Amino acid sequence: MLGLAAAGALALRQADASDDDDDDDEDQDNSGPGGGGDDDGGGDSSGGDNHSGHDGDDDDDDDDGDGDDDVIITGTVPTGAVEIRIVDDDADGFSPGTVTVDVGAAVTFVNADDDAHTATGAGFDTGIIQPGGDVTVVLDTPGTWFYACLIHPEMTGTIIVRDASSAVTGATPNATPGATPAAATPTGSGGTTVAIRDFAFEPPEITIPAGTTVSWENADAAPHTATGDDGVFSSGRIDAGAAGTATFDEVGTFAYRCEFHPDMLGTIVVT
Repeated sequence: MLGLAAAGALALRQADASDDDDDDDEDQDNSGPGGGGDDDGGGDSSGGDNHSGHDGDDDDDDDDGDGDDDVIITGTVPTGAVEIRIVDDDADGFSPGTVTVDVGAAVTFVNADDDAHTATGAGFDTGIIQPGGDVTVVLDTPGTWFYACLIHPEMTGTIIVRDASSAVTGATPNATPGATPAAATPTGSGGTTVAIRDFAFEPPEITIPAGTTVSWENADAAPHTATGDDGVFSSGRIDAGAAGTATFDEVGTFAYRCEFHPDMLGTIVVT
């Protein structure tokens, strides 16, 4: 299980498979216990390279996108928890794609699709959720937490956790759309470009002088981030065809990863 970035702890609980109670109304209170939350029901709708090798045309895929037509939900969403339903294996398979909750709130992932899925990010990992199953996580650290399904990496979502004052501290900003993706190369004017392609950073390690700005340009169809392991820097969310940047003024070695796909790793050596 992945630990939460920075401070804080995460509690993970496999819900009991008991009742057949579903909450099919996605227009729920996403603020967690005791609050009125914001829910844009969105999520990235771009398609994705099938990094997992999953064949989107398999006979067991639900063609109408309503995965719970044939799947019996075996568990019960805990009282007060925010439900995120997994409805298919497309880019918008987590529904809603973005939720906002208060710190300490419980979020339950319910798999209404007929494929197994995960919800995995830098802050938490549900493990594999079988069809009809559910897993509940508790988010104890304010910030913006990106996640994806490790089995179908094009599936992504975002959980925004507010602190006690309802502010989102430590949030990861969105990247500004940038240039057309290109191969990793010095860009001039003190800049260097790293390509994101086939769910990998190319090249995975670069050496740059202090003061250099690094631009990550996303040639994949799925969104990514470039986020320092120690939280010192983050590109923010980089959508397909967009770029995110960070400037490195201090000498040192900086390991980083994609928050959506934590097995994507890179290193920046600043001299």
